[in-house]
Amino acid sequence: MTRTFHIKTIQKPTCLTAIRPGPLDDLSRRESPANSRFTSGVKASTGAFTLIELLVVIAIIAILAAILLPVLQRAQARSKMIYDLNNFKQLQLCWHMYVLDNNDYLPPNFGNITSGALSNSWVVGNAQTDYTTANIEAGMLYQYNQNARIYQCPANTVTVTITGTPPPPYHHGQQVPQTRTCEIDFALGGNTSGGPGASPYTITYNGFPTFNSYQKFSQIPATQVAQKIVFVDVSQADLDEGAFGLFPLAPAYQNTANDWWNLPCNRHNNGSVFSFADGHCEYWKWHGSVVNSAANQQGASPGSPGESFTADSSDDLPRTEGGGAQYP
Repeated sequence: MTRTFHIKTIQKPTCLTAIRPGPLDDLSRRESPANSRFTSGVKASTGAFTLIELLVVIAIIAILAAILLPVLQRAQARSKMIYDLNNFKQLQLCWHMYVLDNNDYLPPNFGNITSGALSNSWVVGNAQTDYTTANIEAGMLYQYNQNARIYQCPANTVTVTITGTPPPPYHHGQQVPQTRTCEIDFALGGNTSGGPGASPYTITYNGFPTFNSYQKFSQIPATQVAQKIVFVDVSQADLDEGAFGLFPLAPAYQNTANDWWNLPCNRHNNGSVFSFADGHCEYWKWHGSVVNSAANQQGASPGSPGESFTADSSDDLPRTEGGGAQYP
């Protein structure tokens, strides 16, 4: 029996990539289009931002900055206010320690000491011209806390221009930060020119009725100790020596002298800080326009004696005078 064989011819492919797609072409040794991520005429997909995406991100950042910056500024202002409250707390402790060491007498608070020649006051010098802490160190409270920075408000940006021929490292025309921004209510030891035990202990000002003051801590009525103002953060206009003038809260003054003898500051978001005879400190927000006036805060001539400001109808002045002296 005869068998017939059929032979099938297998042709060799003309292109290897036709049956074996792979990363490399045998002929060109180049990357095969079958595995390439690139297509002719189309931009490469590299994960970069497009212009529109970039503009959107920038817009979002700008919006967040507009929201967060005011919050950060308020937080910074609040931190300075808290720092100032801490300074006043330290000063109030010094004030109390002096009272305990001196048989209940208050530290003298002269309103006319502008040099170190007479050093028997809680502080000497003039904050408008002092460019060193020498006059603070000459005061009678410095011994209880020898850190002169507690006398200075951290929110104060006013500087003192040095005149004359100062000792090194200072020079004529140099501007340095003010060394002190606080004063003590004039009714606390402000009229003891005769020394401890001197009498009568009264205060007169510009012909207005005489009012009583305090020479010893025990003279402050027990019911008013928590309201009696001691340290005041003072405006640029009235900052000079160590005494802050304040009328009593009484009809005799409300009817004839409805003005600020001296003016507190508004450095802390239209507010100021105070310390009180019982040892606590407070932040007060001003409600009227007089204390918050930039012109009043700066004053026509900062540190000028007798500069006063007519009060408005807000509760700012009576609230402050409520912490002043006794009358009669």
